[in-house]
Amino acid sequence: MTRRYLCNAVVALAVLTLSAACSSGPASAPAAHRYLASSTPTTATPRPPRRHQLSFDEQMRAIRFADQTHGLLLHRQCSAHACRTVVHATADGGAHWHQQGSIPFAAPRVNLLIANRLDAVAGFSRLFGEPWRPDRAAYATTDGGRHWRSLALPSHSAIATITPRRILAARNKCNRNGTRCAVGIFAAASRARHFSRISTPPTGGLPIAGLVGSGTPTVYISAGSWWAGESKVLVSTDAGTSWRTAPNPCSSPGRWSISLSPLPGNTRTVWALCSGQPAAGTQEKELAISSDAGSRWINRPDPSVGGYGTDISVTGKADAWQFEVNRADVMSTTNAGRSWRDTLQGRVGESAGGATYWFDPLSTDDAWVISLDAHQRSLFLRTTDAGRHWQQLRLPF
Repeated sequence: MTRRYLCNAVVALAVLTLSAACSSGPASAPAAHRYLASSTPTTATPRPPRRHQLSFDEQMRAIRFADQTHGLLLHRQCSAHACRTVVHATADGGAHWHQQGSIPFAAPRVNLLIANRLDAVAGFSRLFGEPWRPDRAAYATTDGGRHWRSLALPSHSAIATITPRRILAARNKCNRNGTRCAVGIFAAASRARHFSRISTPPTGGLPIAGLVGSGTPTVYISAGSWWAGESKVLVSTDAGTSWRTAPNPCSSPGRWSISLSPLPGNTRTVWALCSGQPAAGTQEKELAISSDAGSRWINRPDPSVGGYGTDISVTGKADAWQFEVNRADVMSTTNAGRSWRDTLQGRVGESAGGATYWFDPLSTDDAWVISLDAHQRSLFLRTTDAGRHWQQLRLPF
């Protein structure tokens, strides 16, 4: 058999260079799928940065709904060089999502607040569980999440609440253990970037742990916590310009942290959930309700139904949700806290292995929860009947 040797074959016209290794055997045409001819010189296309593989807890950052259909979901996405926060929007209650935009920043904790379907603000901070820690960055949108502008937060401040007209930030300049704090309330117009101080609440050196509004000029502050050895409630009826100290709703002010939730659109009704030091999957709790903007409190039966519970969201005159985004189920009441019902028994929270979850209670009937199930698989649920039934939805990432 005749043997031919082919070495360093060059295709003319400088269009395509084929370099074949020297070998023996019959010459054959190159396989068509291995070579692509071109009439112009080719250049290498740069590869996009590789995305780092993140766990579900590292990706999911926030979910919030403006009404029964419109909401935003934020998740973190990282490449080899940097991380960003991707913004998704829905117009059908979470059944379908589309990527709306992105924020060139990412952090372990995101506080997403929505005033309506167009106006929202996101505060990025480093740690959970330390309300005196400032936000590292904050961004706002006025077009439903398509574009975000950076906010010039005052030093030692964190985003606190948002209305269609302005954004409020709380300042806590504290010692490392969160005591002896210099505090302040700052405001920015809804389309502005810079904040100005509007008041200095008399917290007595305690950090501002929460600042909540009801869509009216009445605003509430919870200051201190069980770890600070003292807690108190402050009330403003002029949108944060002046403050008065209200009677403490908890039985022993030094033992509790306080979560406040006013009735939406109401200037006088506010609920207070007092939470003690968490230990071994349980936490002591008390509940009190005021119908005169915190001047007097009516204590309710002990809401310690098991697990942790540090947050409360009032959605109706006698309706509320109780939750804590770690090692706790989602509880609801429709009789002003006289009894509570576990709406997600065995699916998320303590009964499913202590999973962290993201919860958004929009109204008495409507709420969304994102978590991991007992098998560590992501779970996205919605209820439209106060937690009696839950519909499983798909996440956009």
